[in-house]
Amino acid sequence: MGDLGKMLNPKTVAFIGADDRAGSRERSILDNLLSSEGRRIWAVNPDKRKVLDLDCLSSVSDIDEHIDLAVIVAPDDLVLSATEECGNKGVEGAIIISPGPEGSIEERKGFEERIWEIRKRCGMRVIGPNSGGVILPRIGLNATFLEADLLPGSTAFVSQSGTIAAAMLYWGIYNRIGFSMFASLGSMADVDLSDLIDLLQEDYFTKSIMLYVERIKDAKKFISASRCFARDKPIVILKPGRYPESTEALIAHTGIKVGNDAVYDAAFKRAGIVRVKETDDFFDTAKVLISRSLPRGPRLAVITNSGGIGIIAFDALVEQKGRLAVLSKAGMEKLDRIMPCSWSRSNPLDLSRDADVERYAQVTDVCLKDDGVDGALAALEARAGGHL
Repeated sequence: MGDLGKMLNPKTVAFIGADDRAGSRERSILDNLLSSEGRRIWAVNPDKRKVLDLDCLSSVSDIDEHIDLAVIVAPDDLVLSATEECGNKGVEGAIIISPGPEGSIEERKGFEERIWEIRKRCGMRVIGPNSGGVILPRIGLNATFLEADLLPGSTAFVSQSGTIAAAMLYWGIYNRIGFSMFASLGSMADVDLSDLIDLLQEDYFTKSIMLYVERIKDAKKFISASRCFARDKPIVILKPGRYPESTEALIAHTGIKVGNDAVYDAAFKRAGIVRVKETDDFFDTAKVLISRSLPRGPRLAVITNSGGIGIIAFDALVEQKGRLAVLSKAGMEKLDRIMPCSWSRSNPLDLSRDADVERYAQVTDVCLKDDGVDGALAALEARAGGHL
């Protein structure tokens, strides 16, 4: 059986469809693969004798050593034969960048089923087709056509959409945020979300996972993998299609029935997955996940200069299954010496309209040192001519 771990930490890589035409997708992939150190890169293209400084072979079967990873970029009518050659060669796994036929839903489904049959018969793992590729910054592997120097980090990002994946990658680069893995899975003829969650559970460097999901192939498998990971580390998910109309649009986009969103929502909650609704929330969550100071648990102190803002924060906290922290007796006594005489002695902590930076800092310090508090949210209503 193909080994997903070996496939994603390859010593030998075959690039099927290698080309060095300036500006081409194939050239970008080739440059990315050659930028990694300690790996043997083989170029395969029957129409080429040489690409850059590499001799070009006609077929992967001509390579005289074991191949851990094949990256396939071939015309649609050659993808299946290239995949089968890799399987017969004993390649551990393939990333199929090629999208496959653009015909009817039935034609696309038949194409993916034939890839699955090859994978099952030969024991080779397959990411794709229509994959955007995989980047593992810590080991220097970039098997994508994206021109990106991604920093290593502790959050894995896995997406079914190449567009969303690319946006997330370039946002990470712009904000100097690193990832432990970046993966665009495409059509998921074989390797799916659950497979990567299971793999990442064993990865010491991955402390959280962010998922962009349009559909789930095997709900039972996904829930099982997610629950195991979410026991100790957070999983955050963005899934479109929350309403009947958008679900229809999603079905038209993917060609596959995606199911009732209420069922997805309940399943995510059962598995301990945090669901966000918008891309802005997704990016904000990424910033939180890479923070060195994550909350210890769900008990939150809400610190504000506006009672209204405090109640809004309270509603959002309850919606996300968190709860307001109850400070210890010693903590309350410390706050009594800081807060206005008329304060409510309750959480949310209303610092009053005249709160300045020093009061915010003092109250936050007391809360974060209190055994009854896992984290603190400081919310400010800015006012013209105010202190902050």
